[in-house]
Amino acid sequence: MRRLLAVMLLSLILAGCSRSPLPSDQPPDQTPIQNDPAAQEAVLLDQIEAVDDACREIAEAYAFAFGDSLSFRQGETVAFADVFPYFLCAGVYRLDQEALYSLPELAACRDDRSGVYHLPEGTAEELVERGILTEEDLPEAWREGDVYQIPVPFFTVRRELYPYLDAETNTFSDVPAGLVDGYLTEKFPTTVDHTGIDAYDPDTDTYSFTPLAGDFYYDLTFGSSSLALDGVCMLPVIVAPSGETAAGAAAGYQLSFEILMQDGEYRFQAVETFPLSPWDVYEPSEDLDALAALLARRTGTAAADEELIRAVFDYQQQGGRRLYEWSLLPAFSPESPPDWEELSLYIFMMCEETGKDPSGYSTMTAQAFDVTAARYFEDAAYTHQDSGYFTYADGVYTSTGWGDIAGDLLLPASLTCHGGSVYTMELVGYRFWEWDFPGESDLSPLMEAILAAGGGRWPVYKQGALLGAYLDETVRESLPVSSRMTVTFRLTGEEGAPFRYIACTRLDAEE
Repeated sequence: MRRLLAVMLLSLILAGCSRSPLPSDQPPDQTPIQNDPAAQEAVLLDQIEAVDDACREIAEAYAFAFGDSLSFRQGETVAFADVFPYFLCAGVYRLDQEALYSLPELAACRDDRSGVYHLPEGTAEELVERGILTEEDLPEAWREGDVYQIPVPFFTVRRELYPYLDAETNTFSDVPAGLVDGYLTEKFPTTVDHTGIDAYDPDTDTYSFTPLAGDFYYDLTFGSSSLALDGVCMLPVIVAPSGETAAGAAAGYQLSFEILMQDGEYRFQAVETFPLSPWDVYEPSEDLDALAALLARRTGTAAADEELIRAVFDYQQQGGRRLYEWSLLPAFSPESPPDWEELSLYIFMMCEETGKDPSGYSTMTAQAFDVTAARYFEDAAYTHQDSGYFTYADGVYTSTGWGDIAGDLLLPASLTCHGGSVYTMELVGYRFWEWDFPGESDLSPLMEAILAAGGGRWPVYKQGALLGAYLDETVRESLPVSSRMTVTFRLTGEEGAPFRYIACTRLDAEE
């Protein structure tokens, strides 16, 4: 995912978090911040509602503040001076400032030349009623008649910090230490120690600083997050240099987060950093004809090499019907027609012309069925009729209401070229479970094997991790196989459907 983060005072978007009620039990190893004298003044609360969105914003702020320089495991204490930069990034700005800045009602009354919102009283009241603004957003001192004259930075900086902002220099002066210290002890396993922090003035017990600003020339790619019952969010993130990376930028890396989401707040429990492997940033080819072109160049019989393995992997990762083209292909031969249940599902998943009935159930005409069957099968005998997946009446198939369909990811073991554009490929199938997420205790045998091969490191791109493990012949043998498949097909020369199938045999792992 490409994302250029321009981090400026009025447009910083790193901390746009929202939130929903979460379990409120305090974990035994976490000291409530209200018991910390330095946190008594802290009122910089984050009120997260959407946990997935919050985790992503938190990860972005962390990467901007620290890069790959700060990591710690659960139970470890982090030096206060080491975590201080996070306040300069995530602790300074209002969580909703991006949304407010782009809100049409506010944009219409924003005077960019003077840096002031001329907000009519009626509009202000409407925004309060809608829950977008609060009474605290409308200081009476800024009211002139029936118009509020509100400086633009007031909707950018947290209210608690705004009194200490010099908008002309973008600096903060004489910020009470409690506002900073409380925020950081809430977010990190740390204790207050002002040693080595030049921004802190011990005589006044205040901070003066300039917030972090600049360009973040990295793309963040987020893996699957999970939120356990104890409120801990697990999230792996790839941070890779973007195409616009400045000269001398550091290489990419992976961050693996454990973040406690509790009582509307968040707290880093552990953050680990890892160097990137080629599979962290693997991007399948966008050339839809790449596999067919590769096969056309092959002759004889041979075990699958890396080029073929990558091409077969890419073909299935290019989305749409290709995800199911091999994983759901039914067993058949010229002498033995495919199972009708399996064929009816396959044809629907590969059909380009489907619809909906008035109740919202998926439909497919018999004509569309025939066109699709002819596109993918050299010869498949069948009779239009009901199946477990569809009812058939008046030339139309109507879904019976089944759910999502998942299949194995298939990787080639060998290829035989018969001549005349006919090929036989042996493939091995691997299956992840739907709930293969960080923090889950019940993982698929495949995910457990990949984690074991990677030293427990959770992959951001689990299919890419499988590809990398399969290409490593020393690791391949440890991967649990779900199925085996042998398919014979002919190249058609059609980009949308390059293969027409002649025969297929399938075996489950135990067979």
